[in-house]
Amino acid sequence: MRRFVLAYVAGCWMLQQQSTLPPGDGLHLLAVALALVAVGMALWGRHWHVTLRGLALAGVAFGAAFCWSAWRAELRMRDWLPATLESRDFDARGVVSGLPANTAAGTRFAFTLEPGAALPRHVILNWRGAPPDLRPGQRLTLTVRLRRPRGLANPFGFDYAYWLLAQGYGATGYVRRAQGPAQDASRERLAWRVQARRAAVREHLRAALPANARFGAVLIALVIGDQRGIHADDWQVFRRTGVSHLVAISGLHITMIAGMAASLAGLLWRHSFGLGRWLRRPLPLWLPARQAALVAAVASALAYGLLAGMQIPALRTVAMLCVAAVAVWGARAPPASVVLAWAALVALLLDPWAVMLPGFWLSFGAVAVIFFAAPPGRDVAAAGRWQRLRTTLAAGARTQWAVTIGLVPLTLLLFGQVSVVSPLANAVAIPVVSLLVTPLALLAAAVPMALAVPVLAVAHLAMVALAAMLEWLSVLPWAMWDAASAGPLALALAALGVGLLVAPVATARVRWHGGLLMLPMLLARGPRLRPASSAR
Repeated sequence: MRRFVLAYVAGCWMLQQQSTLPPGDGLHLLAVALALVAVGMALWGRHWHVTLRGLALAGVAFGAAFCWSAWRAELRMRDWLPATLESRDFDARGVVSGLPANTAAGTRFAFTLEPGAALPRHVILNWRGAPPDLRPGQRLTLTVRLRRPRGLANPFGFDYAYWLLAQGYGATGYVRRAQGPAQDASRERLAWRVQARRAAVREHLRAALPANARFGAVLIALVIGDQRGIHADDWQVFRRTGVSHLVAISGLHITMIAGMAASLAGLLWRHSFGLGRWLRRPLPLWLPARQAALVAAVASALAYGLLAGMQIPALRTVAMLCVAAVAVWGARAPPASVVLAWAALVALLLDPWAVMLPGFWLSFGAVAVIFFAAPPGRDVAAAGRWQRLRTTLAAGARTQWAVTIGLVPLTLLLFGQVSVVSPLANAVAIPVVSLLVTPLALLAAAVPMALAVPVLAVAHLAMVALAAMLEWLSVLPWAMWDAASAGPLALALAALGVGLLVAPVATARVRWHGGLLMLPMLLARGPRLRPASSAR
């Protein structure tokens, strides 16, 4: 399974590196060949040599991912606005399908057009002078002017056209004027209902926030995953201290919510919600409390993930929880790496473009490092309270150390820099954000306004205190370590060094050797620039 997923990831990545989509006839021939190989493996694979069988399986996975990604891209590019329809006015009827964002140029929002028009299904529009009550789920008739997806072709810049393709938008444009009043269509589709609920939660939190709350956008991002209101200076502080992952809906937050829901549901189910004496058959006799807790965990994780927009960390966590729940339900104990592989496969089946996102590699890489660095389990049930506390704190510190060191090569490869103060910043930020700020923000989203105001005030005060510490760390001259691209050999050596450093049973000498193997990547420097006088 793990080799299959690795080959599948490689196939998705390879397709994204192509400058053009492969021809349709070639894809059809490749799909037929893959089907024949798969049939051959099913019929006679047990007679093949183990090496040949492994290569055939990897080839099928690679080819299937390549074909799947190409087919998905072809479908989306087929929906792009024809060049002949650019810069023309159209009367378009559709539904606001995303959270509107206020910018200096107007209000930007996603718009889903109704079937029947010779226009793309999903577009992004900008509206100067948009009504203040614009929200997801509203059906509007607009006069719009559209253009095909396009972006700058800078080698290392943001590829806006590729982002539009990955998000499924076939055109961008702006609103010329509106025709008639808006109608509520949020109940027609689950996706629109979810977006409408996200917008309602955002407005509820905005109304409950203290006046001029600097980190109000951070609290909103922790609840619904909308990060567009966070100030650029705050993002700079979060990046330099290595806590950007906490500002999004991380796997830790979803796991925490799922665990709390499972514990509460299991407790209530075990006691039949206090109604056992009136029931002819108590609830645990219908369904074991453990399985009821699994249902509650998956349902709460899915609900929170949908509320957060189901980004890659949320999708990975929900997929892992579903796989683990199915295994526990069937009294199985699959290896953690198999659960992670299934989660990666689900993520790429739903979104083949995720393989190009840094969040995909950092999210799955962090979990892989945690699984790899986890020491053998120890029975601490009989230990005292303080012994359990020390063991928990030591395990948390060891996990944070492993993730920080384990992601250094990947972070340098993707961004060219890594935060040196990240271990210290995360040691403080993780408990504050995960155990205090996020639960309070979620509680404020669920309670009436009278209770939400003081709850959010406490959450914002905690965020202000945390930000003060992070700002102090971010201004240190050695807070960030910059390194140029070091090439594949240095990356391979650094990956091996990380494995030696975070291995749970490695000796001090082995860890020392692991640190030496990381030096070529850490000390890499680009070519020196020539003086200006000799550059001519």
